[in-house]
Amino acid sequence: FSVLLLLTYMGCSDNKTYSELQNEEEIAIKEYIIKEKIHVIDTLPDPYKWGPNDYYKSTSGLYFHMVNPGDTSVSLVYNGKVAVRYKFFKLTDPDNIIFSNWNTVDYPNPEILTYGYIGSSGSKGIQEALIYMAFHDSEAKIILPSNLNSSSSTYSSNVIPVGYDLKIKIPQ
Repeated sequence: FSVLLLLTYMGCSDNKTYSELQNEEEIAIKEYIIKEKIHVIDTLPDPYKWGPNDYYKSTSGLYFHMVNPGDTSVSLVYNGKVAVRYKFFKLTDPDNIIFSNWNTVDYPNPEILTYGYIGSSGSKGIQEALIYMAFHDSEAKIILPSNLNSSSSTYSSNVIPVGYDLKIKIPQ
């Protein structure tokens, strides 16, 4: 996503080690979970049996909450296109939306991603969330530690945990 460049600017710190930044990120995620009264679970529930604040924590560190499983008769296809709308915010300031294409008046065209491809317009965390969303008109909320909010697996000084509200449509 194009907001990665914005995070580069926001995440710079000359005085802290990467380890210190990772510790701060872990604390920010824990504080957000407490503040939002999130119930973290380690087993992925049935698409229709999510509690109102249940977030599945995957082995990668993604926190995933299904809001609406969508139309299960239309599913994602590997290397297929998916239209994504999202609201994006830092966990340390969730009321301040960094970027949103949620509104079709301001952003008539959603972001188009290729399911299964982590490239310039996608991240490891978004791609993983798509696996769980899987269906047309699915909606979810996710929490991404910084290592999942990029398309790169290399070191980054952008140690900023973020949240997304996501909804997808599968072009038919």
